[in-house]
Amino acid sequence: MKLPSVPWVSRRAYEAVTRQLDITEATLRVNERRFYEAVLDAQKERQDLVAKYDALAHAMGSMVREGLHTIPALPEVKPPEALPALVDKAIDTVALDPPTRAHLERLAWRMLSDHATPEFIAERIVAGEEVAV
Repeated sequence: MKLPSVPWVSRRAYEAVTRQLDITEATLRVNERRFYEAVLDAQKERQDLVAKYDALAHAMGSMVREGLHTIPALPEVKPPEALPALVDKAIDTVALDPPTRAHLERLAWRMLSDHATPEFIAERIVAGEEVAV
């Protein structure tokens, strides 16, 4: 790049600034070229990955159609066990809102895991006492 001449700047300083400006412009062009090459490389990698995925999906579809591979069945999810009827009735009697009901159900399950009898649990729930676990 050619700078306009400035009468109060020495020729030597002017040439040094011009050289530095040329070096900076060349560096900028090199960095821009590297950036564009990196973008092109990333696009090519992405295209390669998409092509590999498509080939794999096609091969998998062919295997399923030919009966060489079956899609695995998901394991059955068992519904949670119900609380004993006596405990559930006691909770229905006391719980007026869903958070209270959820708390009492958790408490009842903890007590059941500690081998408490349903009668004992129902009695404690109706009495309003929380048993330390």
